[in-house]
Amino acid sequence: MNSGAVRSVRGGPVSRLYRRISTLRMQEALRYKAPYLLTVVYVFFYLVRPSFAFALTFDALALCTIAGIAGFGYFSNDVADRTADRITSKRNDAAALNPVQIALAFVLFALVAILPWVVCFPVDRTTAVLLALEFALLVAYVRRPLRLKERGLAGVATDALYAHALPVWIATHTVFLMAHRDTPRTFTVSLVVWQFALGVRNIIHHQMSDYEQDRASRTRTFVTAAGGARVVRFVERMVIPIEVAGFAVWMGVVSLMLPAVPVAFFIHGLARAASHGEHTTSPSARWSAMSAYCDGFCLVWMPLVAIGAVCVVDWRMVPLGVAHVVLFRRALYESIIAPWWRAASVPTAGKENP
Repeated sequence: MNSGAVRSVRGGPVSRLYRRISTLRMQEALRYKAPYLLTVVYVFFYLVRPSFAFALTFDALALCTIAGIAGFGYFSNDVADRTADRITSKRNDAAALNPVQIALAFVLFALVAILPWVVCFPVDRTTAVLLALEFALLVAYVRRPLRLKERGLAGVATDALYAHALPVWIATHTVFLMAHRDTPRTFTVSLVVWQFALGVRNIIHHQMSDYEQDRASRTRTFVTAAGGARVVRFVERMVIPIEVAGFAVWMGVVSLMLPAVPVAFFIHGLARAASHGEHTTSPSARWSAMSAYCDGFCLVWMPLVAIGAVCVVDWRMVPLGVAHVVLFRRALYESIIAPWWRAASVPTAGKENP
């Protein structure tokens, strides 16, 4: 009797919904979206020197909204792609959910995303417009009649906006609004331009990875319509130059605030150059260089340098720095420790096997 009750509870609709949500690609959001946004938060901490309690609360709420918006986006894609994924036998974590569970999940993600603005973050007209645009693009990207995902270059631009450009714009506007300071124009524009170009490159790379599956399910994307060779030329000749320019300007602005940034970039560059033999899935040499030198630095080193600077000027923030290291320990190992370890092991291997 008791065991049957236990099985009933474990197999109930709420339990199934929780298990499905827990398997969503939240690790991707934590690894590839959160570092950019947390860098902005840490720069804010460095400039205003808040109390530890405030910083801890703000950091937790930032992660909360990152998880909510990312979860809403991933879940929207999974719900809209159930039929296409079934045709290609691609795993889809929303496939087994019923309409009530799907609605409940959307409400849950939206509440988690908006909660920080209800309890702590300041809101003005710009914030409201940017948040509304973020959710509107998330829906328009996957839902008909628009389904911008299948609208060629418009779909690429939409993905880059909602996944990269708008989140950093929202984060920058929010932290400077909280600090009662005017948002620095060069800081914001260069960051948004860089993140938009980065987002374009990332979604094109994702579409190239899904090329065969998209053709099998007759999903028309920018890559399936334009072809791989044309897409690579487009990225190399247009996207990467814009990305490099935005990144260079933003790095220059941030370096004036955090002088350790160029030093960290130099160390990162040495580590990447020393591990030049590691494998890459990038479709061209320039693309590979951007992934290795730019992406790796900004996903790992930038937030680490920013939180490190915060800890240096206020030792009370050390627990926050430790929490960052623990949370991103895998990325820190793969991007900082592993390249130096591989570089150090190469000469030894050569001596043992002449």
